[in-house]
Amino acid sequence: MVTGSELLRAEIADENGPFLARELARLGVLCRRIIVVGDDPELLEAALKDGLEADLCLISGGLGPTHDDRTIELLAKVAGRQLVVDSELERAIDLVGRRYARNVGTAYHAYDEGVRKQASIPEGAHVLGLAGTAPGVALGLDGCVAVARRTSCKSSGPLRLNRRRYAGCSHGFLPSSSARFVSMACRSRCWPQRSRRPAATGTASR
Repeated sequence: MVTGSELLRAEIADENGPFLARELARLGVLCRRIIVVGDDPELLEAALKDGLEADLCLISGGLGPTHDDRTIELLAKVAGRQLVVDSELERAIDLVGRRYARNVGTAYHAYDEGVRKQASIPEGAHVLGLAGTAPGVALGLDGCVAVARRTSCKSSGPLRLNRRRYAGCSHGFLPSSSARFVSMACRSRCWPQRSRRPAATGTASR
C-alpha cells in the first residue's frame, strides 16, 4: 500500500510500490497487488481493511508528524488496537527533533505535539527503527502481518538513503530488523496459515 495524494495528482511518480515488490521478490514472496491511495481518511481506512485480508501488507507513507499523516492511527483503528505512547520511541524521536531544531535555529517547543503523535503506535506493535523522525512498525494480527515504514523521501538523496534503510543496510538503524521480520513472516512463523490467501499485498504511498 503506497499512500500520498501527491501521487494521485501526478506531482511525483510512484517508485515505492515497485521497490517494495522487488524486495518481496528477493525474499521469495510474490506481490499480488500494489495499491496507491490518497490522504483521505475514509479511503485510507477502506484500503487498510482490504490490505489486512492478505497474509502480509506493506504500507509506505503517512508516518510523519502532521495532521494528514494518518497511517498509524488508522491501522490501529482497523486492527482494533489502542494507540499507546512508546516512551523509548518518544525519547528517540525527541532527540532527532531537538537536533533538527538546533540545526535550523528554531524553537523546539513547536515539535512536542508531533513527537508524541509519532511515538503513538498500535498496542502490541514492534518498532522497526526510525527514518528521520518516522518510526517503522510491524503489527502481527490474526492471519496477517502489517508492516508500515517510510520507504522514501521526495529528493533523490534521501530516497536512496531510506531505501537502503528499509532493506536494513544502514548502520545504527536497527540493521536488517525489517528484513528479518518480513523474512520470518514469509516463512509463516508469525501468523497462522490461511487457505486461498494471496501471499502479499503491496500498497503505494510516499
